Amino acid sequence: MKKTLAAALACLPFSLLLFATPARAEVVETPEGTLEVLGLESWTVEKIRHALAERFPGVPPELSAMALGELGFPSVSIQSEPRPEGRTYTVITLVEPERADRVRRKAPFPSSRVPLAAWQDMVDLVSKQPGSLQVVAAFFPAVGPGVGIPDAALETGPADPKTVRRLWKLVESRRSEADRDLALWALANDPNVWNRATAAVLLASFPDRDLTWWTLLDAQRDPAGIVSAIAGQVLQGLSRRAPRKVDWQPALGSVRALLDGANLFAFDTTLDVLVATGLSPDFSRELLRAGGADLVLARLGARHEPVRKSAHGFLKYLSGKDLGTDAAGIAAWRTWLDGLGGPAPEPAPGGGHTASFKAGSEAAWVRYSPR
Repeated sequence: MKKTLAAALACLPFSLLLFATPARAEVVETPEGTLEVLGLESWTVEKIRHALAERFPGVPPELSAMALGELGFPSVSIQSEPRPEGRTYTVITLVEPERADRVRRKAPFPSSRVPLAAWQDMVDLVSKQPGSLQVVAAFFPAVGPGVGIPDAALETGPADPKTVRRLWKLVESRRSEADRDLALWALANDPNVWNRATAAVLLASFPDRDLTWWTLLDAQRDPAGIVSAIAGQVLQGLSRRAPRKVDWQPALGSVRALLDGANLFAFDTTLDVLVATGLSPDFSRELLRAGGADLVLARLGARHEPVRKSAHGFLKYLSGKDLGTDAAGIAAWRTWLDGLGGPAPEPAPGGGHTASFKAGSEAAWVRYSPR
């Protein structure tokens, strides 16, 4: 991917196509593939290229998440799709440095390697072979407890099949209310990243509680990539296996933070989960006004159809109509958004990544609103 991105930038004078979207997109065609950049406002790919050359003189310019982060872009996602003859289609979605105040992740946790005593057997396995937890996170939520481990989970490399099987059994055995409450607490408070990652998988056994969905969706803002990624995997699996109506009102602060770009790798997952769990269209104004729809519209305006899919489905669900994805459709969607009324009220402040709740009580959940 790095070779493709570097080549794309090197070929900027060769072929650059601009597409008019709410937040401008730029598409670069090169002999090695296509690079589409979404979310641009005041920046251009050429401007980014020059900024990279100034910051890293003598280094080939690359559009990568790390390089863009060094330039001050607070949130970036990169998706690459193989194409015939070794070519790729790469889509970068970003939030510009001037919009950094919108990106509200959880505050960093203190560092700790102390495993939770109740889960020490699992956490010891996970810390030594994190790939095994990723495999379980990819399959267990979609299958559920008591069904047995699918063969595909044991054939997914590079995780060790024996470790995957052992971890699967341990996850299946942690299905008590005490495990559930401990998992909810750990994702909000525990400084050990492996405790939090394990907690996200354990919550897959409790899809019948709104609190499970709120907590997992919010965990996509976790500062540790392994935790946020596993939380997203669990949400995807639960959405396929056990979608149910969820009252998202208590978690709107977290929902809005994700729509604003807190974790662009989780953006499509968030939209798909909200649709699958019946987000009330009554929350459209609060979530989409005052910039809340910028990234939704940016994804909707992508030239690459798979990138448009989740944004299109989300807007169709909330509006009850399909206005399309071409230039006229995007203009119509902007008119619909304007019709939602004035600026949305600011989400109620919360408590960073610390939370307290009475065990088993959704009503007492404290939102982990962004600082």
